[in-house]
Amino acid sequence: MITHFQRVIHRHGRWIFGILLGIIIVAFVLWDYAGVQHRTGPHAAAASRLYGRRISPRDLDVAMRLTLLNLLMMSGREVRMNDRARALVEEQTLQRLALVEKARRMGLAVSDAEVLETARQWFSKDGQFNPSAYAQFVSEVLAPRRLSEGDFEEMARETLLLRKLFALVGSSAKVTDGEAVAFTKENLERISAVVCRFDAAEFLAESKPTEAQVADFYAKHPDLFRTPERVRAAYVLFPIEPEKIAPTDAELAEVYEASRAVLTTPDGRVRPMSEVADALRIQVKRRKAREAAAKRATELTVKLVPEPGKEPPSFEALVRAEGLVLKETGFMTPQELPSGIKAPEFAAAAHALGPENSISDPVPLGETAFAVIKFLERQPSVLPSLENVRDAVRGACAAELAVTRAREVGARKRAELQAALDEGKPFLATTAALGLKPIPLPVFSALETPPRDRGEALVRRAAILLPAGGVGDFIPSSTGGFFVHVLSRQPVKSDEVANHLAEMKQGLLQMRQQQIVADFQQATLREAFGEAFVGGRKTAEVEESEE
Repeated sequence: MITHFQRVIHRHGRWIFGILLGIIIVAFVLWDYAGVQHRTGPHAAAASRLYGRRISPRDLDVAMRLTLLNLLMMSGREVRMNDRARALVEEQTLQRLALVEKARRMGLAVSDAEVLETARQWFSKDGQFNPSAYAQFVSEVLAPRRLSEGDFEEMARETLLLRKLFALVGSSAKVTDGEAVAFTKENLERISAVVCRFDAAEFLAESKPTEAQVADFYAKHPDLFRTPERVRAAYVLFPIEPEKIAPTDAELAEVYEASRAVLTTPDGRVRPMSEVADALRIQVKRRKAREAAAKRATELTVKLVPEPGKEPPSFEALVRAEGLVLKETGFMTPQELPSGIKAPEFAAAAHALGPENSISDPVPLGETAFAVIKFLERQPSVLPSLENVRDAVRGACAAELAVTRAREVGARKRAELQAALDEGKPFLATTAALGLKPIPLPVFSALETPPRDRGEALVRRAAILLPAGGVGDFIPSSTGGFFVHVLSRQPVKSDEVANHLAEMKQGLLQMRQQQIVADFQQATLREAFGEAFVGGRKTAEVEESEE
């Protein structure tokens, strides 16, 4: 590990979360070029060995906790661990392990000097560092996740290594001027189109499943009707109370000196203490209150560690002996919280506990408190009998039949429309004869930002791929499906092409770089873990695209 890096940070470290967050997001985008979808499958088995070498449980555990740290920094909140989240964390962790190892096998390396230089960019402003902010990050972010400064340094080194790897792999992408001009023209054309939708809601009234269909649907989709797993827990809160903290003049002076770079105005004047004392006092009060609450929570968890050969201490007795208030939850799903608690981290921590791991580490609940949680009881997921959920099954089965019917009608109508158009019949007259109601889309170009609505974005994407006069394939959706007809594509003027050419050439280059990196990533996963890992991923991606 880089001990010099540790000394520099402790002596000069300024933690600029926004800058670090940007670097972390870049790393995640690069890792995820090939697309991560929710899935379960052979990953755990297929990934027990990396390039034929066994991955130790400790290495995998640290790597997954670092992935969770990355996700926390990206989103600003703890990940709610469920099957989908676990699959995401697992896959991103395995991707990182494989790609880092591949980079090293290719002879890439990151020097201590490069890590130090990056650290200065992450933690500094105008060359000034803030040791208290870094120390707070270590104690409040790394320590509760059982991560060391060395683990974090290695993450920084690996992030730089991945940046080098992707830059090297993507450097082979090229774009000619002719390709750039054609790409620009295509993306600036104004597209006029209509969409024909087939909504399952229109077919729901006629969807009347038989008893056999209901029973078959129940047998094929049991997870739709399972009661969720629930846990019951006891807990104690350690409130963060800035109002009880009285910063000393010495503490304010220390923070003031550490913040001189931030307090310097553009003309070089350092704002005097009299101007910033109130703001610094609030900062110190919040930090010390948080440290005090975290310390009290940690002291309790330490006392709960059983001594060898002795009975484990009683959580309830120890809490009462400390004069703390013991509370209990009812049975909670992973989406439920006790009254008065709004931080989802509580539910995630409670559901992560069990008989063999019954006491949590201190759990930060935003800026309000720390909690220590004890597992009491788990209520497993249960599949009710068909008789007890028959009405719900019948409704879900009817909805599925309506979707199927909407898709069947949509595919048939699309084929009939295409046949009529092939015979030279006009579009509007044919759609009227078929009982279709084409809905005009706003005129748009491929360069415009797609709608936020995922369904509308899919409609627009389907139209972008069609020539003028073209009818797209019927595209199934979760509520039925649609097909698109492009009425016209208006060519772009030469001056518009010239105005956007440089931008579009760079965009096309980046797309090609991303595709090259995605292909490289897939090949690396095959090489590192075998076809089972990548095969499971492909199957899941196809299923996701069909939903």
